[in-house]
Amino acid sequence: MKRALFAILRLTLVGFGRLMGAIIGRLWRARRRIAKRNIARCLSQKNRYLIDCMFSLQGQMVMELIVSPLYEWYKKYLHISWVGEKYFEWVCVQKRPIIFVTGHVGNWEIGAHLLAERGVRSVIPYKPFKTFSWLNTLVKRSRERTGNTLVSAHVGVRPLLKALRNNQSVILITDQYCQPHHGVYVELFGQQTWAHRTFAQLAYKTKALVVPIYILTTGLFSYEVQCGVPIDAAQYASEEFAIQSLVHHYVQSLEQVVKKKPEQWLWQHRRFKNGAHR
Repeated sequence: MKRALFAILRLTLVGFGRLMGAIIGRLWRARRRIAKRNIARCLSQKNRYLIDCMFSLQGQMVMELIVSPLYEWYKKYLHISWVGEKYFEWVCVQKRPIIFVTGHVGNWEIGAHLLAERGVRSVIPYKPFKTFSWLNTLVKRSRERTGNTLVSAHVGVRPLLKALRNNQSVILITDQYCQPHHGVYVELFGQQTWAHRTFAQLAYKTKALVVPIYILTTGLFSYEVQCGVPIDAAQYASEEFAIQSLVHHYVQSLEQVVKKKPEQWLWQHRRFKNGAHR
């Protein structure tokens, strides 16, 4: 009975979230144009369905944020599958600092919950929204609910360094636009652009394990955690070589995931602002 009630409730809420996401995606023309341009540029295609699906999935994630206070009740009804689970299990027993690098792919907000439930509670930088300020409280409470610690992105990297030096884990979402002086020049979907280097600098300084990880939405009740091959920053003798190698490894993993599930990435980011300049 409880399972049936949950199914009805989730179908209603998530369905409503997806519908609202699709409607907002149609009305938010500026971001829709950016997404359309990025998709045509990176995937050589014009696919209105892909953009509608992207906004729909974002609507689902926002609705799940709204009902996240009920997560402890309904999590037992969700189906979570893993790809690369052996890599995750391996890094968890190393007693080493870990940097999980991810992107705005699938349902990145639920990722912190899923890792915490496996015993990995992380320090997560937090940058408040400017456009949708009402989401700030929702996101903050959701990420901290399972024991994670949020730190303001405005205070710099000191809290992250401290956590890593105490053999804690850090989660960084690092796929957005990057100023050239903060980045590494890389190729993403055949486009020259800049990628953040901060996580690689932190990894080199603390000899951390760097693990690409992504949480894909596979249905109304299911998610897939994709954990990539860990890279040991301690193997590099040169800081610059370490930064270049770690950033390129992350960008390649991001591209592979997005190519398989392009509708699950935030294409409306202005990701390629400086793509033509070095």
